[in-house]
This record gives sequence, structure tokens and C-alpha cells, in this order.
Amino acid sequence: MHWLVPAGSSSGLVCLKISDPLSQYIVIWNPATKQFRFLPDSRDDHYLLGFEFFHDTRDYKVVSILEPIDNTIRANVFTRSTNSWREVKTHNCCSSHPVYFLGTSSSITLNGVLYSPLWINDLRSHVLSFNLRDEVFHAIPLPESSIAGRIDLLSWKNSLAFLGGCEYEPSRHSRELWVMTEEPRPSAGTTQITWVKQFILEPSWSLPRGILGCWKDEYLLEDDNSNHLHCYDLASNKLKRLPHHDHTHDYSYKKAINYVESLVSVD
Repeated sequence: MHWLVPAGSSSGLVCLKISDPLSQYIVIWNPATKQFRFLPDSRDDHYLLGFEFFHDTRDYKVVSILEPIDNTIRANVFTRSTNSWREVKTHNCCSSHPVYFLGTSSSITLNGVLYSPLWINDLRSHVLSFNLRDEVFHAIPLPESSIAGRIDLLSWKNSLAFLGGCEYEPSRHSRELWVMTEEPRPSAGTTQITWVKQFILEPSWSLPRGILGCWKDEYLLEDDNSNHLHCYDLASNKLKRLPHHDHTHDYSYKKAINYVESLVSVD
């Protein structure tokens, strides 16, 4: 059996992780041209993946975040122009407590930055970020009111957002949509990050599984336990079941990504 998880899409290219019990592969695919490319083996477990195409250099990068060791997060980066992987700077979380994060299906790459929920001392207290352009890690604190619950990352109006709420029995508790804002601080040479609560979602809409993604900055996509897609309209607070996908093989929905058709080459 093979598992396929999309790591992200940029400029018409889609990055996919294909795995079976014995091996893993990373494939860059252009659905419009039907081109695909298997990347060289990095000999590491691709625990968390990010992908971005840069128009100024006509190049793309894939980052593979490895499982933390002694609270140190490591990464390898593949660049199309060099056709090779290389190790980049590590990030030490400076914590005496265990640090861990989930895999590619829980992450999102937005505006050239990979984001993933980060667990420290069994609390989802931060979001791990990795900028694919300057290849620097950051740990972004979450609002204190949200760190004990479930976190689903998504893109909202081209900004990072998350849907927070109760980890267990989500159908009995409301969930909150928070959006991250960044304000430059020229005097300090830094950026001030704040979280703004945008919506409170009533418990009646929630389904057992996590959010797959956001569509058109208006709808949330979610999968139920029967592999049916549901669409939640934030404006009307209504939940709609989408038509079932007719497929002859067993499948499940892992992640929704934004895709725009292009003729960009995978090579």
C-alpha cells in the first residue's frame, strides 16, 4: 500500500510525498503539463515538508524538516538548480521539555514560509516557521487561550491562520478562527506578530476530523469518518455536504491545497 500526501503547491507545481512501509519519495508534479520529477534520495525520513517556487530566480526549493533530537530541529533543503540536498542551520528550542510536531498533513506553506504546530511540554504553545528564502527557523507564540486545544493551520486572505478548539468532542464545543498579523518595527529591526480572533464557530457544525483547508477565504473544508467532504460557509454558518467522489479504490482526504494552473517546468 502507498500513501500520498501533498506538501504544497506553488506556481502550478505540486509537491507530493509518496511513501510505503519501506521507502519514501518526493515528487514534483505539474498537472497541466503532466510532467513529474522524482527528487534524489536524501536518506532521511521526510517528517515535515515545505515547497515554494521563486519567480525572481526561476528556481524552487523543498525543505525536509527532520524529527527533533534533544529538542534540536534539523532540516535539509533541496534546490532545483543544484539538483541536490544540503543540511541547513538547526534550531534549538531552548526547552527542558519534549518538543515535537506532526507530519506534513498538519503543516502549510504560505508566501514562502513553512508553518507547523509545535508542541512544547505537551502544549501546542507555538507555531514552528521556516523561511525557504533565507532558511531561518522561528518559533511563533500562540494566544494563551488557545494553547491547550486542537490547532488546524490554514491560509486566510493570504495570511497564516489557525482554527483552535477542544481536542476531544469538538462537536460539543465552539472553535475560534485566529489570523496572524505582522507589523514591522523599524527602530528594532524586527516584526511584531499578533493574533486577531476573526470568528467563533458554533459547536453544531464541527465534524470529528480536522480541517483540510480553506477555500476562497469563505469556506472551510472538512472530511468526516466516511471520507465525505463537507463545506462550512463562515458567512451563513451553514454546513453543506459536497458530492461524493466516485473512485474505484480506497482513499481518504489528507489535505487541501491552493492550485493555479501554469506551464512551469518541473526540471
